[in-house]
Amino acid sequence: MLQYEKQLLLDVIQEDNQLYVFGKGIPVEKVMINILKTYACETNLVFILSASSSEEKYYTEHLAGEKILSITTEYGANERKDLYANGGVFFITARILVVDFLKEVVPADKITGIIVVRAHNVIESSQEAFILRLYRSKNKTGFIKAFSESPESFLLGFSKLNRVMRSTFLANVSLWPRFHAAVKETLTGKDSRFNNVIEIQLQLSEEMRGIQSDLLDLITWSVSELKRLVPALNDEDVTVETALTTSFEKIVAAYVDPVWNTINSKSKEILNDLKVFRLLLAHLTKSDCVTFYSTLCNYTSHDAVLKSSWVLTKSAENIIVAARNRIFSSSVSTSDSCSKSKQASASAFKPEIHPKWLALGEILHEISIKKEKVEEEKRSKDEQLTTFGAKLKTLIFTQDVKTCFTLRDYLCHGSEPTLAKLIRNSDNIKYDLPPEVLQKLNQINQDQRAAKRSRLGDEHNNVSSDEEADKTEIQFTLTQIERKYMDVEFLQTPVFIRPFRNLGDTEAFGISETLDKLKPDVLILFDPNLELVRNVEVYRTRVAEIQNVKVYFLSFRNSVEEQIYLTSIQREKLAFEKLIEEKNTMIIPEDREAKDELNQDLWRNSIKANETVSTSGLSKRNMETDQNGTVHYINAG
Repeated sequence: MLQYEKQLLLDVIQEDNQLYVFGKGIPVEKVMINILKTYACETNLVFILSASSSEEKYYTEHLAGEKILSITTEYGANERKDLYANGGVFFITARILVVDFLKEVVPADKITGIIVVRAHNVIESSQEAFILRLYRSKNKTGFIKAFSESPESFLLGFSKLNRVMRSTFLANVSLWPRFHAAVKETLTGKDSRFNNVIEIQLQLSEEMRGIQSDLLDLITWSVSELKRLVPALNDEDVTVETALTTSFEKIVAAYVDPVWNTINSKSKEILNDLKVFRLLLAHLTKSDCVTFYSTLCNYTSHDAVLKSSWVLTKSAENIIVAARNRIFSSSVSTSDSCSKSKQASASAFKPEIHPKWLALGEILHEISIKKEKVEEEKRSKDEQLTTFGAKLKTLIFTQDVKTCFTLRDYLCHGSEPTLAKLIRNSDNIKYDLPPEVLQKLNQINQDQRAAKRSRLGDEHNNVSSDEEADKTEIQFTLTQIERKYMDVEFLQTPVFIRPFRNLGDTEAFGISETLDKLKPDVLILFDPNLELVRNVEVYRTRVAEIQNVKVYFLSFRNSVEEQIYLTSIQREKLAFEKLIEEKNTMIIPEDREAKDELNQDLWRNSIKANETVSTSGLSKRNMETDQNGTVHYINAG
């Protein structure tokens, strides 16, 4: 474990009741594994709330043999009661635990403690808050530990930190940002190897700059119009910069949800348009020209005009023309913006190659040259070549799976066949590809089918039928293809391409798991992301003694992609600054932890819920109603 992880582990074990807020992307799963291992015994009864199914699977697999179990609806009430009596650590949903508390299936007075994973989601009306109230009303000695890796969530609403701490009955909060002394000292390092990071800033093409400018004009107008139509929005939080981030919807929802019924259809249309603009800006920098144009056609078709008025603006027309020019020359007919009947001469097919593709090819070529030089040095020294090429692994991180497959096709077959394949598979683009390009595509398909038949034949001869079925399934399931880490041979150097975004709820801590399993020598960050960068920092620090990992960071200069990355850093820093200020000025009642009967949050009316108050004895003379319809009770005596 790293130094900051050791310090955090000691802090969590020593402090029974505390809220921990971590910076985004700072891995704490190894700390959590040691915490769970500490409590996984028969003498303890600990519940884990708000964990996802993938997190449950991750921890149970890494703690196999320990008394850790995931409670689901498969277990009946009597079975759960027996399991609780034997002790251990249990991952459980809030709904099941509420039922067990109310039916007294779980021995509340014997619970050692409760750990809440996503503390920022605990509000007064949540099931987790209700569970903690039931727990504290019957158990005054057990601990409550809450964790959150979303500091920005505490910016939403008034005094969110205080409300979360009140709902979780916690009086102390521990903040762990990236600039925390222990984290900073651990990750910065004094070794020169930590500086082995190369940032490559690329220039947007002329068409890409024009599209970005027009989209920003549309976002600027939409944000100003939204503020005019919805006065409840805060000028500090709702800006053009925040509109570019994925957290914009949560920011707006915090102000709009209470008055949603008063918002007109125009405001709702603008909110939906902002989602489209943000999606198009993301595709502009991460996707190729064909994918971007195909996505654009989905939002500028004839049906889309009826839903959104922005399609009729001059900026939208400029975006469509520029996006088409990135694929076709001016000889293509432009009579219909996103028509499905694009016919042109063979010379019109001149797609724009993504700048990051070119940079990626240069990086891999540089790695190949480096490999050859090292092998040549070993030959000159008469040293044995111990598969250096196999040891030199290159890992490329992209944002999604589709980009992974596109990059794989590019590295294997080149840019022209890859873009031609995308055009042929697109439903929004109908175009007669040149004969020589079609011939290349057909040859590639034949080679792939032959390789697949050969691979399946080898598997049939070497493995059993069950294993064969599993391996065949791997070829077609996206999640399993990720875990197989299909390699691409490019310039005699093994290259692995992996998305850093989790596929829904299928994999927890995917970035850390990928780095630990592959142990790459070279990392290429194709799409900038704060969480990805932090995980890479921690991994390089963890293996610094045995491996010198070289990192290439690709980004577009003066682009929305760069602005989004910088905004995410700025908002996290602002969140921690406000949390530090609120922590210093917060007034905590002495009975906050509810270890006695003085906490008013535990007070309840003595009248049972099934008892009702009869009002039939009240006559009209006992009540008067004012003009607003408010009923006033009058003393009849």
